[in-house]
Amino acid sequence: MKRPNPFLYLPTVWLAGIYARLKGQRIRRLTRIKRPAIVLANHTSFPDFLYSTTALFPIRLTYVAVDKMFYMPLEGLFLRLGRAIPKCLFQPDLRAGINIFKILKRKGVVCIYPEGQISPIGKTLTPPFQIAKLIKKAAVNVYVCKHHGAYLAHPPWTKKHFKGRVETVVDLLMDRQAIEQLDNNAIYERIRQGLDYNASLDNQTRQWRYKVTDISNFESVIYQCPVCRAETMATRQNILYCQTCGHEMVYDDYGMVGGQSIDTLYGMQEDHVCAYIRANPDFRFDVPVALESYQGKRIRTVGAGTLSLTYAHYRYEGTMHGNHVTLTFQTKDVPTLPSDIGINVQIYSDYILYQFVIKGDRKMATKLVIAGETLYQLNQGV
Repeated sequence: MKRPNPFLYLPTVWLAGIYARLKGQRIRRLTRIKRPAIVLANHTSFPDFLYSTTALFPIRLTYVAVDKMFYMPLEGLFLRLGRAIPKCLFQPDLRAGINIFKILKRKGVVCIYPEGQISPIGKTLTPPFQIAKLIKKAAVNVYVCKHHGAYLAHPPWTKKHFKGRVETVVDLLMDRQAIEQLDNNAIYERIRQGLDYNASLDNQTRQWRYKVTDISNFESVIYQCPVCRAETMATRQNILYCQTCGHEMVYDDYGMVGGQSIDTLYGMQEDHVCAYIRANPDFRFDVPVALESYQGKRIRTVGAGTLSLTYAHYRYEGTMHGNHVTLTFQTKDVPTLPSDIGINVQIYSDYILYQFVIKGDRKMATKLVIAGETLYQLNQGV
């Protein structure tokens, strides 16, 4: 495992930095990076890799990226050129760990997004505890690279860019001496606090404005009306409205929706799903899906069927590679369902990607994510 090629990396990132600045990025580096090091970054938008790279320039970052991205034509090309480290989500990956330590041994800088996925609501997701164990074992300086406003400029539920400011702050989170003295629990708490971010609430203080245009597909994130509780939200330009009772909320230039933060509205949905599951332990969600997985060097459709969710398990019944199969995954073993918002949910097991593409009701992707996280917590006794 080698560090990124400087003759390719440095001029490419220099040009990317010009692009990032035109997109509104401003950088505050509060400390000098001492190698070897680990950089932890929050993840709320697709261009976060670009913003992290330009914020640390001219340091060459070795990224740890989800294995799935290496099977995507454009993303995979750039990751391989950048000598990124593939990592299978939500399961131990010895290969990734070995490669991380190889880079650190060569006095490199490894950049990790501990959340493992983009936050759909601009609020930091819970990082896995394994990141604390990795940092304890690595015993190198750890820095945090936090992007403010990236979610509001590049919401992950749309391909549109809402012009506005993105500020990246780079600071020391823990030095080597502190890591040696802290146990894993204390390290984890520092990571959690260091990455903590809420786009809507953060901007209530900053008051940065974004040129919001069409918010299509936002109804895949906030699908339930906060007034009548009907799951019939739709969008019109920058307005989210209920098709049942007519209630309307404006997505404003500051990232608020009807005067409320996005995570507040999302939290109402979480509470509703949790209450429903507790009141109906025999519940069952059945969703028609297409199944995608690794085939050759790409992610391809390999079957179709039904994904069912009950209290104890996810179950897929349908075809895979031309054969009829039944796949079962225990909810107690799946902490969350990564999702391309309004498109799919993903389960990773034994280094295989099972990507279930929703047919029909797009809000079911988010509803399955919420239900799955609720069931995992209930199974953990939370």
